[in-house]
Amino acid sequence: MEKLTERLEIEGMTCGGCVRHVRSALAGMNGVEIEDMSIGSAEIAYDPSKTTREEIIETIREQGYAVR
Repeated sequence: MEKLTERLEIEGMTCGGCVRHVRSALAGMNGVEIEDMSIGSAEIAYDPSKTTREEIIETIREQGYAVR
């Protein structure tokens, strides 16, 4: 199945440690590939047969950050 790409704006990320924290959480998700990540945003590709956009957002929120 074709992967979907999303660009997410992430509030509350203020440093490289925040980026590493969110990157680590997303990297642990099945079917998720991080295309680009910087303070305040992430571009990811994901396989919708393995995870959903909502699960990705929930994973980020569980790390203490808001997604808009």
